[in-house]
Amino acid sequence: MNIRHFENEIDRTILERGYGYYIEGNILEVLCQGKNQYFVQVEGSEVYEVEITIDESGRIERSVCDCPYDLGSVCKHEVAAYYELRDILDDDSDIEVIQGPAVTHPKLAEVLSALSKEQLIEVIVEMAQQDGVLKNSLILKYSQGSDAEELDRCKKLIAAIVKKYTGRGGFIEYRKVGSFAKEIAEVLEKAWETENVLLTTDIACLVLVEAVEAFQYADDSDGDIGWLADEAVDQLHEALADNANWEPELRERLFRKLLQESERTTFDDWEDYRVALLGMCAQFADVETLRNALKANIEDLVHAYASQEYQKYTSEALHGIWLGILREYGSAEETEQFIVANLHYSSFRESLITKYKQENDFDRVVQLALEGEELDKGHAGRILKWQEIRYAAYRELQLKEEQMRLAEQLLLAGKFEYYRELQQLAGEERET
Repeated sequence: MNIRHFENEIDRTILERGYGYYIEGNILEVLCQGKNQYFVQVEGSEVYEVEITIDESGRIERSVCDCPYDLGSVCKHEVAAYYELRDILDDDSDIEVIQGPAVTHPKLAEVLSALSKEQLIEVIVEMAQQDGVLKNSLILKYSQGSDAEELDRCKKLIAAIVKKYTGRGGFIEYRKVGSFAKEIAEVLEKAWETENVLLTTDIACLVLVEAVEAFQYADDSDGDIGWLADEAVDQLHEALADNANWEPELRERLFRKLLQESERTTFDDWEDYRVALLGMCAQFADVETLRNALKANIEDLVHAYASQEYQKYTSEALHGIWLGILREYGSAEETEQFIVANLHYSSFRESLITKYKQENDFDRVVQLALEGEELDKGHAGRILKWQEIRYAAYRELQLKEEQMRLAEQLLLAGKFEYYRELQQLAGEERET
């Protein structure tokens, strides 16, 4: 990679963030040591140092940053430094370059290995006293204790991280959100390290709740908070994957824990996560008492959402959870009755359409699609979906005239792939 033309070799998102730092004047200082070795201080969530070594042609021989980013080979601080260094080499920078002799920095490991145990303890304690996150992180990672103590340490570490990033303003600005999310995600590592699935579940739920709450106090323009919440959900899925053979008492405790978490008001504006937790509860539906408890919870939510049009998709997702349970543990008749009773939901209508397709009952497919079009008036995208289903059914029924009329409508609606269908149908009509 060359300092003169590096843009095409760096991830687009990282490039844009680094360019933003450069444009906003986040380069604080540039030190040139020797001929081609540069140390650039870049202000991010903290002040980071980027070390760059180039050869005579501008090729970047070495580039490192002391920030915690490890998701790629180049971070946004390095990108900002590249832009500034290119300006410096072109004599087009307002930054005054500090000249100094070439030096070789000792490696941190070498410095620390020369200290005695007492000196190391003194250094760590002093740093931890100045940094609440470091203190709580060290205690969480290296101390031993009961599950309750471990969970309490996770809570304290999360609280310290939130305090560090929100500050007095109580809000995390855009450029700090990525680092914040990454530090909170490190708490999930503790969940991986424990073999106690109850503690794993508690920690993952703790992180999920904090992530969802963070939507209210952080600028998540890049989706880092959403990523954090999804990581917590994924961890819960993996932790519970093999629950079928666990002791009944443990399974019930996990079920009750998930059900209780789903009832948090935190999820009132973020229903997808509530639905995700209830979907996990369905893994325990082989136990009748738990199945009935989940059914009652779903029914209560659906009733509460009934008068809220914007919750229609949430209600559909909740009905979908119960449909999956019925298919597993209910009768075929009971399952079909439930589907028919909920045909106002697109996914249920499509499910019944799939059944009739498998039975080659395309007249019913046409009828269901027409009803779907009527229900979804005013929603062009959904109407197109039903029309395409209807078109495929007409083709199976060999209803050429209906096909042609509908193909014309689809073509006029922007579905240009039906032009060839029309040509073929017109050709067949001329032949007859």
